[in-house]
Amino acid sequence: MKGVISLLIALQHLVYVVAGAGNLLSNVKNSLEVPFLGGNVRPAGVKAPTASEDFNAIAAANFNAWIDALKTKNPSSVASLYVTSELSFLPTVSPYFIRDNAEALAYFSDFLKKEPTGTITAQQVHSLSADSYLHSGLYTFLLGPARDSVKARFSYVWKRIGGVWKILHHHSSVVPGSDTMSSSQLSSLAEKNFAAWNGALQTGKKEIVAAMYASPMSFLPTLSESHIKTTEGALEYFASFLLKKPYGKITDEEVFATSSSSYLHSGLYKFELGSEGARSTVDARFSYLWKKVGDEWKIVHHHSSLKPGTEDSVETEALMPTVEETFGVWSNALSSGDKEKIADLYARDDLTFLPTIEAKMLTSRPETLAYFEQLLQKDPRVTLNQEKVHACGKNGFLHSGTYTFSTSGGLVPARFSYFWKKDKDGKYKIQHHHSSKLPDP
Repeated sequence: MKGVISLLIALQHLVYVVAGAGNLLSNVKNSLEVPFLGGNVRPAGVKAPTASEDFNAIAAANFNAWIDALKTKNPSSVASLYVTSELSFLPTVSPYFIRDNAEALAYFSDFLKKEPTGTITAQQVHSLSADSYLHSGLYTFLLGPARDSVKARFSYVWKRIGGVWKILHHHSSVVPGSDTMSSSQLSSLAEKNFAAWNGALQTGKKEIVAAMYASPMSFLPTLSESHIKTTEGALEYFASFLLKKPYGKITDEEVFATSSSSYLHSGLYKFELGSEGARSTVDARFSYLWKKVGDEWKIVHHHSSLKPGTEDSVETEALMPTVEETFGVWSNALSSGDKEKIADLYARDDLTFLPTIEAKMLTSRPETLAYFEQLLQKDPRVTLNQEKVHACGKNGFLHSGTYTFSTSGGLVPARFSYFWKKDKDGKYKIQHHHSSKLPDP
């Protein structure tokens, strides 16, 4: 009986011990595990907010105040939401670690030029103390005149200082994988920028075209041996190229994003060149690297090269200024009424001249002088109607087409073929000239 009583006393004592331990564990748990908003665990020593405060509502109000400050476009209004010193600010599009209000002011002076508007797409709020909380998540910003969309992540630590909420820490970063454009965005942008470049060519103004290139640049034109790196070099090139009245049309292309602010556009295009009625086509290959500089897209690299197999057409096109010059000299000599001046344009050796109104082939200077002495009595003037040019080696070209002679006897529509060749002094002379009346239709 005595043993049973001892056992009962021991069991009662054990119950008291277990109960006491349970109470102790409960007290420890209550001191360490005060729930955060969202059910997270509060660290030991951190005071809970008062029952009347809702950090979710406070976070929403403070974020809206920050957005409203952005809309004012006043850097001081935005910077005033950040603590004066001991700031920790890591912006989305800046490599700098901003640590005071003055640096924040400088950052927003530039950033607000983009007219930013932000919208939260996902978020969480964690209380840190009775006077501070962490607000983190995802937001999307619309920037610039084109309202480009930027998806980013954010972390704010807001702290109540003297009864006023201030941003103590702000870290914003682009969402991984969101810094490249979609295929549809790329195609539309590439089409728009090429059309703008092609339209600049149509203005005929070198300054407008050159302004589409960044400085410095890397520019390797189709019809130039130069590697152009400066705006001055681009101006010099386009001053000559625009005389050809170029018009480009893409025939095959690919576009690849290299970042949210740059892309590579490459493929094939055709260019129409030359004066009206005498246009020629050049097939070429192209590569553009476009980059957004500020709010404008600029060409930082442009490589255009002749499509293999079209060398002759480019060589011919390069001759056009020479063709126009030589025909102009011949036409002006005819208008001068000076037979010597005209005959000087014809080769003295190996000449073949088949005039419009002469039954024989002329092969010498005396015969040429005699022919023009007779023709000049009719006071001829010539108008070029249609033409075609063929390069013939490095020192000659064939110029053919139709022209109309205005004479004292009336209008004479005719056809022509000139073969111009450089003489030993490097001057172009007519080695062959065949002119005939245009047959009746």
